Amino acid sequence: MNDDSDSSLESLVEEDPKVIRQKRLRIWKANLGVLWRVILGVVALFDFLSTVLPGMLRVKTEHAEDDHHHRHHHHHETDLLPEYRYEAFGHAIPTEPFGSMIDFLDDHSGHLGFAFSMLCFIEAFLDASRSRHRALMERDRKRLIRSQQKQNLDDSSDHPIDVIDDLAYLDDDHDTRTVFYCKLLLQLMLLPVGFWLACEALFLRGQVVLWGDSMEDGRLNMEELLDDEYDMDSLIGNVSHERDMNLSVGFALLRMLLEMLVDFLNVKGVVAKKKVMRKIVATVRKTVGGAVRHPLQFYRKAQSALTALRWIKYLQPILGNTNKLIGNLKDLAKKYRQRQEFLLMQKVRRKMFREMNTPQRREYAARKIQGLFRGNQARKHIRAVKLLRGNEEAMAALRLQAIFRRKLKEARARIKRRKKELKQLQAKAELDQEKKAENQSLRMNAQERLRLYQLEEEVNKESLRILQRRLLIKPDTRFAVTWRVIFCVCVVCEISMLVCNPLLKKYKDHSGNPLTVQNQVKEFLIPLPVSELKECSCEPHSRIGGWGDKLKHRFLHDEEPPHCDELPWYCLHPYSTARAWYSNALEFLIDEFLLVIGLVMFWDVPISFFTGDYDKDSGSLIPKHWFPRWVLPGLVLQFIVNPHMKATGKLVGRLFGKTFELGPVRVFRWNMGFFYPFFFVLLDLGERYIWIPLVKDQNRQTLLARASSTVMGKHRDLTESIQQLKVSAQKKKN
Repeated sequence: MNDDSDSSLESLVEEDPKVIRQKRLRIWKANLGVLWRVILGVVALFDFLSTVLPGMLRVKTEHAEDDHHHRHHHHHETDLLPEYRYEAFGHAIPTEPFGSMIDFLDDHSGHLGFAFSMLCFIEAFLDASRSRHRALMERDRKRLIRSQQKQNLDDSSDHPIDVIDDLAYLDDDHDTRTVFYCKLLLQLMLLPVGFWLACEALFLRGQVVLWGDSMEDGRLNMEELLDDEYDMDSLIGNVSHERDMNLSVGFALLRMLLEMLVDFLNVKGVVAKKKVMRKIVATVRKTVGGAVRHPLQFYRKAQSALTALRWIKYLQPILGNTNKLIGNLKDLAKKYRQRQEFLLMQKVRRKMFREMNTPQRREYAARKIQGLFRGNQARKHIRAVKLLRGNEEAMAALRLQAIFRRKLKEARARIKRRKKELKQLQAKAELDQEKKAENQSLRMNAQERLRLYQLEEEVNKESLRILQRRLLIKPDTRFAVTWRVIFCVCVVCEISMLVCNPLLKKYKDHSGNPLTVQNQVKEFLIPLPVSELKECSCEPHSRIGGWGDKLKHRFLHDEEPPHCDELPWYCLHPYSTARAWYSNALEFLIDEFLLVIGLVMFWDVPISFFTGDYDKDSGSLIPKHWFPRWVLPGLVLQFIVNPHMKATGKLVGRLFGKTFELGPVRVFRWNMGFFYPFFFVLLDLGERYIWIPLVKDQNRQTLLARASSTVMGKHRDLTESIQQLKVSAQKKKN
């Protein structure tokens, strides 16, 4: 489609008032969608807090459990409750206002869970509608592109485009409705069993009261329906536990199928189990028999195997960290050389300016301006002379430069124009889908819809490319070099600890514990407290000399008050306080040094991922290749060699255990409702206000330094050539 047709389409769309109203409606719908996500996230957060927080912070005593049971069934009797029922990190939480807030969440956990499930019920229909709309657009896009390809291959007007020109007809097709119902069924199966039972008892039978106590006519309270001590046999046959109330329908069906499969496999597994046990017993008998018949040979083999295991356990982390250190040292050396080059140029420039006085600086600035002007004029003259001479390579280069500049300007204008056109076509597509365009000339035809999909794909690719370019930091910036130095120091310290700790285990300290690198570093770096310094202590002078003084001191308890000389300056405030702070901070860093190394290695993963490299041909900043960026030494290796992966694995295991205790689908709904959107919002804020400004500033400083080093390098070469010419002229004159 040419530019004239694009401009005519744009003007046609702009003149339609319904399209303008539809654009405003799209903005209003987007804001309403954000508000809906906020409401869903807030309710999901409150449901999570009401489920996890009371049980996690409640005091683990029998009295507290009795109070919890009493409070759930007798809300009006609060005199017997203790003052503190919750604690965090060993400290009691006051009743007002935090304790009462936790009590409120605990009392209304059933209502919050029901409200969150109801919002998820509504979100299921909205999500299914969005999935249906995406499936509709994707199918229409594939049909249009396929028909366009056929038309280009045929190159004849006798074969019309085999597409559906009316989006309203596409709505009646069955495959998009299949997507809608499948997505809806999947979302509804994630809702808990208790939600459906509560809806059935509330809306169909009227046996549930949302607020207040149980009534005399036998109706139930919402809390009693979802309480862990309520007998569910009256509502469902085999569900009699509170966990089954929070179990999703899909997970309950899956568990039922798994139980049937396990019962079936238990019968078949008995035979296989007997065969495996028979082989294990035979192997054990063979090994034990060999050990009895040839004990020395068995002992040597066992010692060799144990020695090999010890060496593998000892050398594996050292070799891994050494390999990582070598790669980072090579990278650091390259960045160091790049940075030293323009630092040298800056030093030459500063030295030259320091040696100049004010008139010389003015003269230098004037010559610089004149040189720039003359250089510009000279380049124009050279370009004109080259054109007159007809040098094909020079003329081709000039033409390419002019074409590139013009294309760049046109591309920027085209991107802006296409973004505007895309918004207008999207508004017109929504108007057409909702059957609001009464004028048939304003209905979208196949070419317009194809143009819409092409613009969406082009704008998305361009936005992704621009975002990736803005996130890349240059490898020779001050931040990148400093971070690489810190990372190498941490790796060296980790290797030293891995090597020295096994060697120091055979030695004991004064308390009888094995020596470690941390203890040795702590003893070497941390100074003694001020209270333990002899020159900072004030002891009384004793007058007990002969037997008379001893009797007087024994019966009269006559002691002279302590008389101290003037204390040194480091024993007084604020130096003693600063000494104590320094000692505590250093002791914490030494004790938690592995934690510091783990944090540095953790943050090195995204920093290394977004550190670019210079292209060998063009010199532009490009991302690293796929393998070194993602695998070695990219994300995969960084996560494997992190020293805290063992602790991280234990933490993940505990989280999985807690997840299965609360219900995996329930935790999944909390994540989709609050935690995942909250995490991506934090990621977007950190990217927008921390990383991108840092990258922009560091890249700009490096660009200025490189430009300055280039200019000063040329100036230095010119000065040296002038000096050589003067020397040669002086020699000729002599």
